[in-house]
Amino acid sequence: MRTLLVLCGMLLALGPARAGDDNGALLAGLVAAGEPLLARESALAQNAPGREAEVDEMIVAAGTRWMSDEHAFQDGLDRLLDRYRDLTPDVREGVINLIRLNNEMVNGMTALNLCNKAEAIWEFAVASQFLDHARDDLRGRVDPGWAPDRRLDPKAPGGCR
Repeated sequence: MRTLLVLCGMLLALGPARAGDDNGALLAGLVAAGEPLLARESALAQNAPGREAEVDEMIVAAGTRWMSDEHAFQDGLDRLLDRYRDLTPDVREGVINLIRLNNEMVNGMTALNLCNKAEAIWEFAVASQFLDHARDDLRGRVDPGWAPDRRLDPKAPGGCR
């Protein structure tokens, strides 16, 4: 809910805009909302315990808020996807990178649930690259051929004790 309020506030703060500017403003709001969402997940991964009961407690304590914020993030993405054909190339590329960011964040949370801390940290590092690239798209530095650096994937099996 907090993320949704941030998105709405950012859109209102930008004042009246043309349709194309509105899409860019919504993308900017989503990039801004993705930063604390990813930071919170990364902090969870850094401090993840190794016992299943402790992981469950952590996910329950932090997961409800994360799910609420992540759903608000998805709602914003859905609004842009509804207008996908009308988006400018930079906004379109930014949307693609934010979708990929969201996928990596969900993968990281799944790895945390499976007690695979190394995999979660790696997923969040890849997600961070997508967020950085979406930020570049906002600035007009579109590079459709860009791909994240996926080296150093731990591929280590997780497992709780």
